[in-house]
Amino acid sequence: MAGQVKRQEREILSDFDVQFKDIRNCLNDQLKTLDSRQESQQKLLEDFQELFKQLAEAESEYSKKLDKIYDSFHRRQSTHRVQRDYAGDGGVPSPVRCWNLLLENTRSQSKQHSSLGQMHQNNFANNLVHIREGLENVHRRSREMTVGVHDDLIRQLNELYSAIKSYHNSHRDCAEAGRKKKETEDEVRRIQNKNRKVDKRLEKQLDKNTDKFYEAELKAAKARNDYITTIGAVNSSLQKYFKEDVTNVIDCLDLGYIRLLKRNLMAKQSAEQQMHKMKSEELQRLELAIRNMHGSSDKELFLDANKNAFTLPELFDFHPHPGDQTHEMTAPYSFMSDMEQTYHRLNTKIDDLQLKVDESMREVNRGWEDDKSNSLEEEVVTHFQSLRERLVSSPSVAGGLNRTPSARRSGKHLQQETEFYYLSKYKEYLEKSNQLTRTKSKRDLLKTALGFDKAGVQHRRHIPDNKKTLSRRPHSVVNAKLFGGDLITYINASRRDIPLVVERCVEYITLYGLSHQGIFRTPGSQQDVDEYMRAFEKGRDVLYELGPKGDINLIASLLKKYFRDLPEPLFPLAMFDQFLDSTKIQQGQDRIPCLAQLVENLQKPVMVVMRYLFQFLKVLSQRSDETYMDSRNLATCLGPTLMWGPNAADALQYASNVNEVVETMILFQEDIFPKAEGNETEYSFISITEGKDGLDDIDEEKTDISAVANADYEGQSADQLSFKKGDEITLIKQIEGSLWEARMGEQKGIVPDSFMEYEEKEEQAKTPDETLEPPQLSPLERNSSTMRLVNDIDSTMQSALSSLDELSKLSSSTHHQPPPDLLRDTHPPLSRSRPASVPSRPASVGSPSTRSSKGPPPLIKPKPKRPIRPAPNSSFKPNPGFSIKTKTL
Repeated sequence: MAGQVKRQEREILSDFDVQFKDIRNCLNDQLKTLDSRQESQQKLLEDFQELFKQLAEAESEYSKKLDKIYDSFHRRQSTHRVQRDYAGDGGVPSPVRCWNLLLENTRSQSKQHSSLGQMHQNNFANNLVHIREGLENVHRRSREMTVGVHDDLIRQLNELYSAIKSYHNSHRDCAEAGRKKKETEDEVRRIQNKNRKVDKRLEKQLDKNTDKFYEAELKAAKARNDYITTIGAVNSSLQKYFKEDVTNVIDCLDLGYIRLLKRNLMAKQSAEQQMHKMKSEELQRLELAIRNMHGSSDKELFLDANKNAFTLPELFDFHPHPGDQTHEMTAPYSFMSDMEQTYHRLNTKIDDLQLKVDESMREVNRGWEDDKSNSLEEEVVTHFQSLRERLVSSPSVAGGLNRTPSARRSGKHLQQETEFYYLSKYKEYLEKSNQLTRTKSKRDLLKTALGFDKAGVQHRRHIPDNKKTLSRRPHSVVNAKLFGGDLITYINASRRDIPLVVERCVEYITLYGLSHQGIFRTPGSQQDVDEYMRAFEKGRDVLYELGPKGDINLIASLLKKYFRDLPEPLFPLAMFDQFLDSTKIQQGQDRIPCLAQLVENLQKPVMVVMRYLFQFLKVLSQRSDETYMDSRNLATCLGPTLMWGPNAADALQYASNVNEVVETMILFQEDIFPKAEGNETEYSFISITEGKDGLDDIDEEKTDISAVANADYEGQSADQLSFKKGDEITLIKQIEGSLWEARMGEQKGIVPDSFMEYEEKEEQAKTPDETLEPPQLSPLERNSSTMRLVNDIDSTMQSALSSLDELSKLSSSTHHQPPPDLLRDTHPPLSRSRPASVPSRPASVGSPSTRSSKGPPPLIKPKPKRPIRPAPNSSFKPNPGFSIKTKTL
């Protein structure tokens, strides 16, 4: 199998080499063809120059010499390389057509005035020298620019070759890692089938092979994305070059050639028209040929004559590695945020490049389209008008056209500056447009992978790989202050190992913020932090409704706010100096025994909270390549929040030592903190991101609410229930703010909330400030089992019934007791033991001044309220086999 994979890789690389050589040969042929074209143009200009010189000499001999000139150039015409190149293609370039027509007109120009001979010699022929020099300079610069574009294409092809090699090597490593992982798993499975205990060494090997496999799989996914984006960029560059840049390069090569030659010939035509009114027919033919001189048509003829050199080659296709089933770009959660940032960065870059490309093109077009003057033609017309006037007054007087050398030099200098400006702008346009094409290609591929539509709206949300969302928490008010209150007092009152705000913030960041850059460094909105503080103080969990789009900086600030407001820091003030003394040990690893002893001396609730926090920070520090927050940066941001001394003025003096302590505890938290005992809560990345025993389903079954209809209602559709006033209805689940999914007898349907009366609704009506609260949230799936939940509910119900019996006995023993407080008395503490901070319930809730003389009230047998299951404080540790099998990228 491995030999077949290597053989396929070699075939793919061999095909790429063949395609690469074909493109390189094609680019070399282009340069040769363009050089040949320039030689033909130079030869043609030489012919024009020689023609004008001989015409000037022929003026002295008149018709006799003109016939001889015509014969010689007519024979030379068949030897032109340009005409040989275009022979049989149905057309020739416009300069060649003008050449042919001019040669035919030469026969009819047997008698010219001597002034015409001077004009041929001093103006037309000499101007062609300047044109040839300019054409040679333009060709040299344009050729350098073309070679630069070719080198860029070759560089991109080399990058594509490197991407292909990296892609196949990564997938080969991934396959090898998967093979080793499977072999280890088979060995473990064999031992387990024999009912033998798996060796720890084998378990460690399995963990190691699994980690290597997922690292190799992630590396292979990134290599595949690089391969695909590189292919897209190379294909876009090839398409743009062969469809757009080739024609633009040819335009650069023709810069000034057509325009100046056209002006020269127009001057010649004007001279002939002024001198020879009788030859209007020949001159009209020449004028038509000159007017039809266009570089675009010549360019099309040139491309048709050299199709092999300028035809777009075959584009590259993505060849997947054997066994790779993904043939397109993917956006795994592990680096989806980086892809989104890259997508937005490319959009910004595209906008900037587009502005530069448009500006460069406008400058080029404006510079050459607006220059329509022809000073040479104006000089010719002026000269012949003056000559005609002199001939009328004195036919024997002849004059020549004298152009000062300074004017010629200034015109040449201006022409060179214009050409240099045009070429520099065109070079800038080519560079920016090529970069724009590649960037758009990469942006479009990322856009498809991330699910953005044409309007830039992301309709397909890439959720985290764990596919787990934050679960609901019940509405729970604790008789202890959360923010600014004593940590141990709150833990005892809430019967939780971890304060609610700490646990929910950590769980939220674990689900959505482990890849957030600058977490704990960038503060959130203070106004929002205060709002969330008030909500948590009321027992509400406001983080559930945020979903994956919440502000991670805000959640991190809320967590820091809780620890910063503690009356005593998480690191007790009494042990501050002892923790600082640990920094006297130079090596961080050598501090472990000292810090472990200090942690062991902490109060148990404080140690549990500290262990939970540092387990989370250790996981967060391992994502520093994405968050840019390693253990040192986290210690710098959180050290002053978790640990401060008795004297606040010395905070800066001890800042570095505090940061060292926190950093060491993050790095070596597994060795510093003791293992959890019994039901102590621990931070578990797997339990948060992958879920456990399906407790959410149990919670859903327990959320049925008994309600009574307060009015008659006729269902408006088939899925709505109809009922009468006083009917008992069971509310199953709230669909929207004003609709419930309900059950009445054997019928199920939808009922409006306004027609229902139930206990929770009455309690909400009694508390106006909570009418806008978020929905009551169910508990998060934490480390507990189904049996423990059932036992908690059973014990709570037994305690409630015992309290009712006690109330009955009190009512029967006295005639002056007020009615029992059912809401209070039917809610005993949620565990069998009462914390010391909660006072016991008095035996009598009335007073002599308020006793009634009407006798005892009738005994009431209320229906016990559905108890709210307390958040379990046990810690469920998934076995290593479970964590290995369920680990995702």
